Amino acid sequence: MMRIKKAAVYCLGLLAIVGSHSALSDTSKRGCSAYVIPYMPYSATSSQIIYVSRVPASWVGEGKDETGDITVDAIDNNGNLYDLGVVAQAAPNSVTKITSQISTALESKGFTGGKVSLRIQVENPENIFAYVSYNAGSVRGYVDVECVK
Repeated sequence: MMRIKKAAVYCLGLLAIVGSHSALSDTSKRGCSAYVIPYMPYSATSSQIIYVSRVPASWVGEGKDETGDITVDAIDNNGNLYDLGVVAQAAPNSVTKITSQISTALESKGFTGGKVSLRIQVENPENIFAYVSYNAGSVRGYVDVECVK
């Protein structure tokens, strides 16, 4: 019979709690030429949370710490394409919230509500990560960001 110490049980319990949240599925992989957000709702009762971070090259052991433009394209549920252009810059060692810039750019193109898919591209994409979630009424959703190599 194998005995498990209390510390090991605690660690396993903590892993179960963290694993049930699935936090890693909310972030993208590093080194992508683009990041695709397959689903994002826009309405009077929804809010979006979109961050792009450029971690220090020393954290991952490769790449350079460079600034780069963040550009976004969108397609809505009616098939309309939107070139939103440059919405912000990803500076070295920074976290950039691009939620309001995307929303404002969509509105300026005539999009007022519905569902969109977004493609985010970052100039000098080394060491970039993206985080995406939303609140729609009482539903909070985490979006798996797809990495395009």
